[in-house]
Amino acid sequence: WLSSVTPFTFNGAYFTAVWRDGLNVKVDGYLNDVLAYSTTVIVNTTGPTWYEFNYANIDELRFSASGGTQHEGYKYNYTQFVIDNFTYVPEPTALLLFTLGTVLLKKRNF
Repeated sequence: WLSSVTPFTFNGAYFTAVWRDGLNVKVDGYLNDVLAYSTTVIVNTTGPTWYEFNYANIDELRFSASGGTQHEGYKYNYTQFVIDNFTYVPEPTALLLFTLGTVLLKKRNF
């Protein structure tokens, strides 16, 4: 899982299974511990696949994996997966506060 003190939008990421093909990866997005989004994607070991989520105004993501079948010739049979190029955008309120804080810091230094 991952969490943030300020809300954000989770745009998407590349997912790849490590040991199993047809691995189910459940991606849940929460705001203040309340489930706002839930999607299950199916990933394979043969390469990364981009999945777009567009989970807006969340402060936590939780990931879980299950199912799939061991890729032929692989030594292990676990439900691990890889996430790459995770893309997100801070919510406008957080971005506004960051910008305001930066302006105030700059003014203070002069």
